[in-house]
Amino acid sequence: MPRPDQQTIQERKDFLQTIAECAETPSKFSEIFLDHDVFDYNKKYVDCKDRFIVYRSGRQVGKTMSTAVKTIHFAFFAPLMLESIKDECTIVIAAPTQNQATIMFNRIRDMILKNEFLAGFVTRNTQTELWVRFLDNTGQAKIITRATGETGVSLRGYSPHCII
Repeated sequence: MPRPDQQTIQERKDFLQTIAECAETPSKFSEIFLDHDVFDYNKKYVDCKDRFIVYRSGRQVGKTMSTAVKTIHFAFFAPLMLESIKDECTIVIAAPTQNQATIMFNRIRDMILKNEFLAGFVTRNTQTELWVRFLDNTGQAKIITRATGETGVSLRGYSPHCII
């Protein structure tokens, strides 16, 4: 196999630099891979690295889209986000009804599948589950929707790394 030319080497170097920036900054990841510019007032939330976050705001300000961006970023970069994640990550989208959980899930799935590069990392795609390989191919993230009902009993048996 011949050595790549200088232009190819530079393109690969630039791509790896972009991936490194995206791993560090979810809003940058959103711009480059999801073709979505996060509103300036939501960047603080999207780029927040705190383990526990509560986001409360008015209607129609981008909460669902911003949370979808955070979830997708976490799914692809999970081992970098939490030291306890090695080869598998579970993300649960929980809501009182399945219809409510599905709104967020569909937003996430549509954004991933719209990008040809990210869609290539999907290993399972059903109406309630989407599994994607980490970008470094060391494992996978499972995004699962569950209706909690009034008691939350349907969430038993999961040890999620991220709950929405």
